[in-house]
Amino acid sequence: GSSRVISGDSAYCARYGGREASRLAMHPLLLEITSRLQAAAEGSGARLTLLSGHDTVVAQLLAALDATGESERCGWPPYASRVVFEVWAPVRRDEGRTPALVVRALFNGVPQPLPGCSPGLELCPLRAFAQAVEARFSAQGGFERACAAKARL
Repeated sequence: GSSRVISGDSAYCARYGGREASRLAMHPLLLEITSRLQAAAEGSGARLTLLSGHDTVVAQLLAALDATGESERCGWPPYASRVVFEVWAPVRRDEGRTPALVVRALFNGVPQPLPGCSPGLELCPLRAFAQAVEARFSAQGGFERACAAKARL
């Protein structure tokens, strides 16, 4: 018979269900991350938070952020990979207005796109990112309904 060779990335992606499954699986974590970023930005949260996970979390988090591009491909991240979220306060240019806080996501030091933010921009308004994460499943009637619909497939 013929042998079929499946790349590690293809097998990995098939096992975890692709981008939509990753969006569902990582939604609670993204809500936690945005909550912690907002608390840190307001001065009521920790300035540094370290969350640790396996390659399965890193890959799904990147897919949930749409950092894998337009394809459904979800790649197996290299050993010791990391995803970093940073909150930045831009320098004030005029004293009458407080600048909007911005967030940046990095995968192994490389800036990544964020939901709710303009493509190609490295820095994204924190409020826009948080609102995009919170509203991600509103079209499906909320997170719980989207999960239930995926479970029926």
